[in-house]
Amino acid sequence: GMKFYTAGVNGFVDVRDVTGAMIKLMKSDISAERYIVSSENVAFKRVFDMIADGLGKPKPTFEVTPFYSELFWRLDKLKSVLFGARPRVSKEIARESQNKSYYSVEKLKGALGVDLIPIAESVSDTAKIFLEQNK
Repeated sequence: GMKFYTAGVNGFVDVRDVTGAMIKLMKSDISAERYIVSSENVAFKRVFDMIADGLGKPKPTFEVTPFYSELFWRLDKLKSVLFGARPRVSKEIARESQNKSYYSVEKLKGALGVDLIPIAESVSDTAKIFLEQNK
């Protein structure tokens, strides 16, 4: 039921893909290499929409601009100082939520020939498990 989203983009991956890639790399002859495991680069808005759909909740409708992200973390920090409440949003989270970070998994695909789970499928599977466990 989140009402807000930012214009940021980031790489997302299913934990099953991370563990699968780790196991395949450990069983291979590959050493001293670094790999990025990222299924897709997706806008936060799209991810939040998928989560909302999976959980049967309303999609976020209000975009938080960079100005409001900066304002919010500062007000949240002030509230925590004045009232002793734990801050909900740090400066780093507020700023990162606006970034557009893109990642490539081509090196890993070339080394292992892996196919990664689409994020829509990952979110759907996770939402189903969550709903089943929280009946």
